[in-house]
Formats: sequence, structure tokens, C-alpha cells
Amino acid sequence: MVKDFYFSGGGGDDNHDGDSRDEAFVYWDENKGWEALDRTLGKGTAPTALWWDDGGKLFPGRIAPPAANVRKNTAGPSPTIDWLAFFEFRDGRWYCTSFSECCD
Repeated sequence: MVKDFYFSGGGGDDNHDGDSRDEAFVYWDENKGWEALDRTLGKGTAPTALWWDDGGKLFPGRIAPPAANVRKNTAGPSPTIDWLAFFEFRDGRWYCTSFSECCD
């Protein structure tokens, strides 16, 4: 998990010390996030589709669930994907960079 981990309910840029991991764990404890993470990862991962690239990814990535690579599953008024987890391969290790409700 990266220090600037993004998650539904917080994380990322709004954290003053730049480390949002503990906040994510508290949020998941209070909002059934652990169950959502377990369900999402249980569906497997796939290489992240190029259209997810925000214009500057430096690292190879993966996404869970694999169905999130199909735009129609994450777009529109009724996405079929509930949660998304993103991973990046950095310095010889995989890191979780984001876990959020789709598609906030």
C-alpha cells in the first residue's frame, strides 16, 4: 500500500501528513470496506486498460475486478462494478494505490 493511498471516504491529496493508510483502515472498519475489498480481490486482477491512464503512469498496473477494464461497466448512471482496486509495480514489488467505490 502506498503512503498516498486513495480510498472512498478520503485519502490522497487531502491528508496533511501525506500518509492515508491508517485512515483507510479506520474507514474500512466503520463502513464494511474489508468485505468489499475481499469481494473485489476475489474476482481476480488484470492488466490495467490503457484508457485508465491519466496521462502519466510511470509503472505497470493491474486492476480488480478485471471487468472494470470495460468502460460500460464503470460508466453511465448504473455502473455494474461496485468497487475498484488499482495496483502498481514499483521497485520490484506490487503496491495497492487505490481502493474506491465505483465510480467516485
